Amino acid sequence: MRPGSWPSIILTLAFAVIIAACHGKTILLIADIAKAYSVSPSHASWVVSAVAIVAAIASPVVNWGVARVGERRAIIFGLIVAAVCSYLASQTTEFSTLLTLRVIEGAGYISVVLAALALLVHTTHGKRRTSALAFWSVASPLGGAIAIFAVSPYIGGDNGQWRIAFSGHAVILLLLLLATPLLPSINLANRAERKPLSQVFKIYADPSALRLAAAVGAPLTVALGLITITPAYLINVLNVAPATIGVISTVGILSSVV
Repeated sequence: MRPGSWPSIILTLAFAVIIAACHGKTILLIADIAKAYSVSPSHASWVVSAVAIVAAIASPVVNWGVARVGERRAIIFGLIVAAVCSYLASQTTEFSTLLTLRVIEGAGYISVVLAALALLVHTTHGKRRTSALAFWSVASPLGGAIAIFAVSPYIGGDNGQWRIAFSGHAVILLLLLLATPLLPSINLANRAERKPLSQVFKIYADPSALRLAAAVGAPLTVALGLITITPAYLINVLNVAPATIGVISTVGILSSVV
């Protein structure tokens, strides 16, 4: 597959969409997880937040690692880490262990996402890059829509059916490894991108970067909170069927994709 071709771009975008789906699998499962571990829904919602927080904090370091080891290796590493953690999470009986696994899982996710983005930037130019990045901008909501639709049948199920979503996504991530040989095998980062680790942390002191992070992060944080708590309210208070919530959420998210 020729780097920068549309088949290559679509494959790279597929990694981002599936990773977003695996991250979003917990959004509708908060109530089930809270019940399984006898914690409050707000406490259980950390299974969603933990991934987002580690991704935000670790992104500069992970990006440094991607530039060092190469995009394909970073994607393979991230897929394996996320798959193993997702499967182990489906088996754990302790909430603290589940949260720990979600943090590590998040590190695997961000490794795949940043490496895939680096591939798009390094293999495309001009109008094709603009188009590729436009599709990239909706990869996350599209993955979220897929996740919500896929896990809705397991909401409220007896015998911990929510665990199937975790083990199932572990299998999907391992299957995705089969597509990695189609990605470029060389490190496409130029010399300027391979900075010493000591320089990576300077971004945390950059006022422009911090202002941008706050401007983008604030509304996204509110949105993530609403997406997390709204399904639990509709299901537990208004008695709306989980499958209906899945359809409503999917249509709402897909509208942003369109």
